[in-house]
Amino acid sequence: RLMRIEFVARSEQFFLLCWYFLFKTVLSGSCYVQGMEQKERMTSR
Repeated sequence: RLMRIEFVARSEQFFLLCWYFLFKTVLSGSCYVQGMEQKERMTSR
C-alpha cells in the first residue's frame, strides 16, 4: 500500500512538471512570435 501511495505522488509530481514545461514552452513561444511580428513591422516601415 505504501508503494502505491509513493507511486501516485511521484506520478502527480511528474504530471505537474510536464504541465510546467508545457506552460513555459507555450509562453516562450508566444513571446518569440510577438517579437518576430514586431521585427517584421519595423522592417516593413
